[in-house]
Amino acid sequence: QGFNGENECVNLCTNNGRYCATDPNGDLDSGASGADVVKESLRRLCIWQSYGKDGVGREWWDYTKEFVFRCDNPDKAFFNNEECAVDAMGHAGVDANTVDRCMSDSGGL
Repeated sequence: QGFNGENECVNLCTNNGRYCATDPNGDLDSGASGADVVKESLRRLCIWQSYGKDGVGREWWDYTKEFVFRCDNPDKAFFNNEECAVDAMGHAGVDANTVDRCMSDSGGL
């Protein structure tokens, strides 16, 4: 927050400005936001922490592939759609509750 109490990060940050990313399309009013990028990055980190202990992380790779196939469509607003991410996790064999718990335990968004 700025000196005047206004949120100067707009929609680029999560966790009260602690974690930020640039807006992927440079348009603060539409499409995925920096906060969406932070959320997806945390989700992928949690998937790796939960499924990558073998050093390969097949489920992480499967999720990334499924997410790109199902959710990363510039013509549709699926990147920031929680249902799409949960669907991609299901197709990749990733337990959404485990990932949600990890994201919450990390300090949340």
